[in-house]
Amino acid sequence: MFRADPAHSSTAAQGPSNLTIDWKFTTDGSVISSPAVVNGIVYAGSQDKNVYALDAYSGKLIWKYATGGSIEDSPAVADGMLYIESDDGYLYCLNAQTGALNWQTSVGSNLHFTYANLMLTSSPVVSGGLVFIGSLDGNLYALNANTGAVMWKTPTGGPIECSPAYSDGAVYFTSQLPSAGMLYKLDATTGNIAWNFTIPYMHSFLGGTEMLGSPCVAAGMVFAASDFGAYYAVNAETGELVWDFINTRATEFIVSSPIYENGNLYILDIFNIACLNAANGRELWSAYTGDELYVSPSYADGKIYMATSERHILILDTTKNGEKIATGYTPSSSWSSPAIANGMLYIGCNDWNIYCFTEGITGQPSSASSSDNVAVGHDLVLVVVGVVTVAIVALFAASYANKKKTEKPSAVKPS
Repeated sequence: MFRADPAHSSTAAQGPSNLTIDWKFTTDGSVISSPAVVNGIVYAGSQDKNVYALDAYSGKLIWKYATGGSIEDSPAVADGMLYIESDDGYLYCLNAQTGALNWQTSVGSNLHFTYANLMLTSSPVVSGGLVFIGSLDGNLYALNANTGAVMWKTPTGGPIECSPAYSDGAVYFTSQLPSAGMLYKLDATTGNIAWNFTIPYMHSFLGGTEMLGSPCVAAGMVFAASDFGAYYAVNAETGELVWDFINTRATEFIVSSPIYENGNLYILDIFNIACLNAANGRELWSAYTGDELYVSPSYADGKIYMATSERHILILDTTKNGEKIATGYTPSSSWSSPAIANGMLYIGCNDWNIYCFTEGITGQPSSASSSDNVAVGHDLVLVVVGVVTVAIVALFAASYANKKKTEKPSAVKPS
């Protein structure tokens, strides 16, 4: 599911150290959805309204399911079922193996909404037989995972664009209230509010107050972000502030989620990836990337993986203060968070493709498509180059022939 698990740890056991494209699959719309990889299958939604299930090793289509609206959120897979929300306002439950519809329930997110930044909506999290999801209608919903029945919904007074995190019988999320952001802890069984914590808005010349970053829960704390430039660590039991990290120079929305790993907290800080002491918020190191950073990074065995707005996918070494290990490239920017599984990296892209990057050098990447409109490939490039080459040779030959025809013969000296 989004950020790997209900608590949003976003960690994997092993990830690649270099980035070679193994395969890509072409959809008919931008892929903002962050892939979920379960049992050798990659699941992702597309703005072409479809949910896709692909073979994780070949990229071949297993099944696709058409919803009634564009899909920006990320799927959750649990107990053989896939859960995903569409802009038609429904949360869908599909059989993860076949794509057959199990149920669909309205969760009120098909409202007219002005996005100040990225078009992101809440992604579901599944635990204890319940599916939790936030809505633009201001409610946090809990649905029966088997039937889709709404067990409870809790109003907040503002739209919920972040994805909720679940830990130890509680659900954590932020909401965009008129005067401030709010971090909530709800009882997962009843929906009752255990506590809420006010997160002041950080204002920018760009305007807007969207609360896009999703919280993560670890080490007895909830780590959450404001709209701009500020991160907070809150005691998960009491809701009291432990520390904050504020950068007043930040002018871009925080879209990403923090990553907790072994006492460290990794955050995006303008153009930097920063490592904080998770206990007190003090910066341990900060690595400048030179790229705009929005989407949530991922972590595996000492490496941070992140997509940038400059069409890069970066691998950074956390054991060497964020030193760059490798850089991958995509034809367009990506608003999808990388998923690490099977020692590979999977990511959606705004060029309408889902990519798989692998550790080894594989040569020419394989390509699969949901339609006949596949992007220009290697063979077509060779044909174009050949045609241009022939044209250039023909042009020079014609020019030379014309020159010889108009050239006057040289005079012959008498003997």
